[in-house]
Amino acid sequence: MALWKTAFLALCVLPFVSAFIQSIVPLVGTYHATSTSTLSVTFTSSFTKVNYYDLTLSFAVIRPAQGPDPSQVGVPIFKNIDLIALKATDISTNLTVKIPVFQSDLYDGPGDYKLTAIVSSASGLWPQLVQFTHYFSTTLNAKFCSHNKCH
Repeated sequence: MALWKTAFLALCVLPFVSAFIQSIVPLVGTYHATSTSTLSVTFTSSFTKVNYYDLTLSFAVIRPAQGPDPSQVGVPIFKNIDLIALKATDISTNLTVKIPVFQSDLYDGPGDYKLTAIVSSASGLWPQLVQFTHYFSTTLNAKFCSHNKCH
């Protein structure tokens, strides 16, 4: 197929495509928590032709041994990033958000935590929307830092 035909078809179909979060990218390294620190969290996304909307994105932490079940998310640390405000054209294959994660959020001191992103989604057409909740987790290895010293 000619390149111009492919481009034309892509432009015609693009308005009917919905982006959705597919997975969380594992965190690498150690996070240095302070009283003002932020954490960059990246998600892979994909596209679908059905009416599908990721609505909000919230985060929680729990020690891995305390929350082996995926629905045990722990203590909320940051809530309600409005994903409706992001258009499908703003999301390519990755979505990165910065969230505040302070020492005070890591309730059990430095070490490993399970960071869970809670995504609320909806699918379908009004008035028959169906709501879903998806959980995406990764390990957060945290150290506490102050005055240029970490422990």
